[in-house]
Amino acid sequence: MGQGDVNQSLYTRIDIAGPAPFNKLVFLEYSGDPLPADKQLNRMTLRATADFKLDGFDQTNPPPVFKHTTIGWVHSTGVCRQDAWLWACDDIVDGGFDDDGYFYVDVDLAGMYNWDNNIPDPVAAGFKAFSYLLIQEPQPQADPKHPPHGPMGGPHHGGKLNEQM
Repeated sequence: MGQGDVNQSLYTRIDIAGPAPFNKLVFLEYSGDPLPADKQLNRMTLRATADFKLDGFDQTNPPPVFKHTTIGWVHSTGVCRQDAWLWACDDIVDGGFDDDGYFYVDVDLAGMYNWDNNIPDPVAAGFKAFSYLLIQEPQPQADPKHPPHGPMGGPHHGGKLNEQM
């Protein structure tokens, strides 16, 4: 399995109120280095690890509850009129959290070229993917001496308007 082949990862974490039991929606974007290929068909599974780390992750706790939808594709492919080539994203195999709490997806990829005109460095393809992740992140423990505050710095009233305003 390829590891460390993703050279860029961006994410956005959004608080949500469900569906139960989820409390976060995370959008992830991955960009990978060119895929290795030669005149033989090469198949590989690439582990694309995102920079997104689960808040409050602890290996001693049960695994996090999550669902993900991921799409992936090959981009920046080189073309040749007379020779054969293939670049493919065959499958998004799996998704989960590694031992450090970072989200990953495993992707099956394939690549091959057959340039007979002595091109020294054929144009390679890169990998790109997007994931939507519904997750239940642990909530911080409430401190009775310091109640949570709303967006304006005053006490949070659970979404109800303060009738004294």
